[in-house]
Amino acid sequence: MRRLLPLLAAAALGCSNITDVGNGVVALEVKVPSRLELEVGDTIQLSARALDRAGDSVAAEIGWSTPDATVSVDPATGRATGLAPGTGRIQATQGTLISDFLTFTILGRADSLAVAPGAVIVAPGVSSSAPLVAQLLGAAGSSLAGHRLIYTVTDPPLGDAAAPAIRFSNGAIVDTVLTAADGTPSSPVTLDRVTGLTAPPQAAVQVRALRPSGAAVAGSGQTIAVIFQ
Repeated sequence: MRRLLPLLAAAALGCSNITDVGNGVVALEVKVPSRLELEVGDTIQLSARALDRAGDSVAAEIGWSTPDATVSVDPATGRATGLAPGTGRIQATQGTLISDFLTFTILGRADSLAVAPGAVIVAPGVSSSAPLVAQLLGAAGSSLAGHRLIYTVTDPPLGDAAAPAIRFSNGAIVDTVLTAADGTPSSPVTLDRVTGLTAPPQAAVQVRALRPSGAAVAGSGQTIAVIFQ
């Protein structure tokens, strides 16, 4: 379903007291991206259209602007670029009409994903593994907070009889956590035995990081071996 951004300048289409700005335009319709996130250096194409009193499109030039230094936007095309971590606001304009802000979270640029080498050993009688360490790496001094790390049990397979005997601390075999400023998980991820069931001798946990665009960060797909003794 398409998400639309409300207006500051018009109450509702069809109201008799709405006046246009001289060209039949009474409202702006801004398409809201599915994810209001950008990495530093990434771009996104924004779009909007002008509407007349009947709700039909009007051929009118849409402008774009931002009051923030964390993001830039081409005033003519609506092409936005992340500049610095933080919050970046962008709005569409047409004459005296101004849309509400599209508010983006600007994430620091992640260069690669690293996982701790070696296997994680879970001793007999211990219910949870040590935290499964992974870290996003980027430019020195840049905050990498707010990225998503995706942990997935890939072995044993979901259909294997041993699979239900292990779970992440969230109770599932997939866990998505946000990163802290240093690129590590903001909350620890452990692989746990399920009480009353026999854990497999070994499990493989895949770790991925996806950019706001959906592209994988370099190094995604590495696995951590968890050995249950």
